[in-house]
Amino acid sequence: MSPLSFNDPFDVKREIDYGFDHEEIRQPLVDEFTKIIMNPDNHPLLGTSIFGQVISYYRQVVSNDQKRELLGMMDDLVDQGMTRVEQVMRSGTEQWRATLSILRILCLSEVPDSAPMWTHYSDEHRGAVIGLKGVAEIDSVFLVAAPIIYEEPGKFLFTKEDWIRHLTGQIPLVENIQEHMLYRKGLDWSYEKEWRLILRAERATPAIGAYFRFVPAKSNR
Repeated sequence: MSPLSFNDPFDVKREIDYGFDHEEIRQPLVDEFTKIIMNPDNHPLLGTSIFGQVISYYRQVVSNDQKRELLGMMDDLVDQGMTRVEQVMRSGTEQWRATLSILRILCLSEVPDSAPMWTHYSDEHRGAVIGLKGVAEIDSVFLVAAPIIYEEPGKFLFTKEDWIRHLTGQIPLVENIQEHMLYRKGLDWSYEKEWRLILRAERATPAIGAYFRFVPAKSNR
């Protein structure tokens, strides 16, 4: 089923909410720059982010006087860097919107006897439960299903402090933000004990469904 048709609008969010804007993070970023340039031994860097590469270059300046002179230009450098960061964020949001239109998700559960789930998903207790099993011998698609992580609603992907430390090259963030968003739901849904199987269609279509290969188990009777 397409996530755009889910009954919970907060499940698989339509937008990537980074939790901060330019002005909120600007001064804390300048302060963090100053701290790690003037005290390099206490702040090892990965050097993989936009600002992390700049800081690594600044650290090659030996004289503290020269460092202070460079820090005098920090406001302008942060503004230029944040412009680039915001461009990356906008691009990420646009890519996510495009991805949503081709995602198809099979939602499974560990629980066969949950009364709320029988009410929500089985035509008022008139449905049936089908047991599924991932079988390695037939390369079953169910082997790649993954469990949902339940968390407090309204939680951002990362804290503002996480982003500051990431932008200055001190910590990595989750490599695949899209996967991070697909496997998280609010705590109110934790009774479902859900697992998901994600399929990406070749192109966006009006159909909200997709099909996975299913091999019935052989009966020994």
